[in-house]
Amino acid sequence: MRTPAFDPWGYARLAHLQHKIGISAAQTIASRMALFMQGNLTQVEATAMIMEKPVAMVTGLQGAAVAMARGHGPSAMMEAALKPVAAKTSANAKRLSR
Repeated sequence: MRTPAFDPWGYARLAHLQHKIGISAAQTIASRMALFMQGNLTQVEATAMIMEKPVAMVTGLQGAAVAMARGHGPSAMMEAALKPVAAKTSANAKRLSR
């Protein structure tokens, strides 16, 4: 199998995705801490804080494994691994900012 060529745009997309995760995660943490400090953190939200992470990570690892099996390069594998995390952090930030 031939090694994929270096893809600078792939790394740019990966950097953008990591930036998106960082901003969304910070917003989510701030919103959840505010709920916690006000005594308004529900049991459902507290459970989601714990359970969402393993699910997103396993889904991401599956995506990375598929990308690797298809012969994609390292940036594409990392992008596939981080897309579920980005989707979850973005959805949390939107939901909690209302």
